[in-house]
Amino acid sequence: MGDQAARQKRYREAQKAKGLKQVLLWARPEDIPLLKEAAESPHALARLRKEVRAKVEKEVRGREARNIRRKQHRDLLRQARRTVQVIRGGDNESTAIGVRISPRPTEHLKTLMRRNMWTWDPVIAVWRLPWMHERYASSIAMCRELERSGYVIEYLAARR
Repeated sequence: MGDQAARQKRYREAQKAKGLKQVLLWARPEDIPLLKEAAESPHALARLRKEVRAKVEKEVRGREARNIRRKQHRDLLRQARRTVQVIRGGDNESTAIGVRISPRPTEHLKTLMRRNMWTWDPVIAVWRLPWMHERYASSIAMCRELERSGYVIEYLAARR
């Protein structure tokens, strides 16, 4: 036992003479193979670093893209709401800014609505009509056609 302790002491002193320091480390069992690989080869550290960086960048890029899309959608809705505030006019249909449709529109119908520049406002659960004059007239015509085919349309007007 004494011989082994003396050998360990000489080894530690030789390492200290080289300028190295001993580190004790606690790790999860699943991380031990990675730590051993990293300790054996400095190139392994670079490879592991690249793998982790690629994984993290992919996650962050996806999250940022979703945030940007969400913010752009919110901005479009805010712009539509501001535009609606300046709409003036006669009866309820001519100032309609949005519609609620029952029952829920089919996917095919939603596609047609989006082609006519309708936007879905999830905050108040309303389909926003386009405010541009040429699109607005066709949108009202589309609403009347939907009513004829059995849908219940509730017109929502801008506040004055």
